[in-house]
Amino acid sequence: EEEQYDGFYAVASNLDSDPLEIIKVNKMRWQIEECFRVVKLEFKARPIYVRLENRIKAHLLTCYIALVLYKYLDKVTEHRYSCEQLFETLKEMNMLELVGKGYVPAYKRTEITDMLHEIFGFRTDYEIIKKDNMKKILKHTKTKIQNAKF
Repeated sequence: EEEQYDGFYAVASNLDSDPLEIIKVNKMRWQIEECFRVVKLEFKARPIYVRLENRIKAHLLTCYIALVLYKYLDKVTEHRYSCEQLFETLKEMNMLELVGKGYVPAYKRTEITDMLHEIFGFRTDYEIIKKDNMKKILKHTKTKIQNAKF
């Protein structure tokens, strides 16, 4: 008799919300769980080695901002790369300042760096970038992030 219920999933809740809304949120549960996994494992949100409340809040806010950035990058890269791949690439994308000349890349060009350059609409990987141009790139990036739709 129980076989007739195979493949069905029951949701029990004491919330007064619309049942369809509860089901919709429940279907997104895996995404919520994935966010907690990323924060816990990739961002090492715990243990927290600070005691003052404002520092704990600052630590958690930093983890939250990192999560938002990861989710944005995951979306714009069409889920092609893991969180670790994206953040390792970003950590390695350093620039070296040549005094009086500008900036040169101090990182290895990869498939991910190429995709990030395409997405954000500028290149930093093949020429000296003058200080004025670097300011424009940073301003462009800030504007692009502020206008992002999640």
